[in-house]
Amino acid sequence: MIMIKLNLISPEQKESLHFEFIYLSIRKVAWLIIIFSIIITAMIVSARIMLEDNYSTLVFETTLVTQRNQGIDSEIAKINSTLRELSAIQKNFVKWSSFFVNFTNAVPPNISISSLTIDKELKTLSLVGVATTRDDFIKLENNLNQLLYLSKVSRPLTNLLDKTNVNFQFSAVINFDQLP
Repeated sequence: MIMIKLNLISPEQKESLHFEFIYLSIRKVAWLIIIFSIIITAMIVSARIMLEDNYSTLVFETTLVTQRNQGIDSEIAKINSTLRELSAIQKNFVKWSSFFVNFTNAVPPNISISSLTIDKELKTLSLVGVATTRDDFIKLENNLNQLLYLSKVSRPLTNLLDKTNVNFQFSAVINFDQLP
C-alpha cells in the first residue's frame, strides 16, 4: 500500500499553522513556568512566615528565661559578695581567747600588769607592769620567750637594776600563724 499525502492547505496557511503551533507551545510552557513560580513563591512565603513565627516564639522564650535568670543572677551576686566579705573577715580572724589564756598562764602570780598594748597591723605587743622581785621579773621574761607566738622579746637593761618592785617594759613581735 502506498500512502498518498494530500495537501489541502496552502503554504501560507501551513506556515501560519506552524507559527500558531509554536505560539501555543510557548504559551503552555510559559503558563507552566508561571504556575510553578507561584507554587514555589507560596511555599517560600509560608516557610518565611513559619520561620518568623518560630523566631518570635524563641525570642519571647529567651526573654522570659533571661528575666527569670536575672533574679537568680542577682541573688548569686549577693551571695558571692557576702562570701567575699566573710572570707575577708575569716582571713583577719585571730583567736584572741587562746592568745590571752596562754599569755595569762605565762604571767607569774607576783606580777602586776598595768598596760598591755597589741597592735594587730604592726604585729607588736607592748607590756608594762611591776614585779614584786627581780626573780619574778626574770621568770616572766623566760615564760614570754617560751611562748611560740611571741618572738624578739626585748626589754631595757634598766629593768634589772631594782631587786624589789621592779618596774618593767617588754616589747615583742606577735606571730599570728603560731597561735594555738
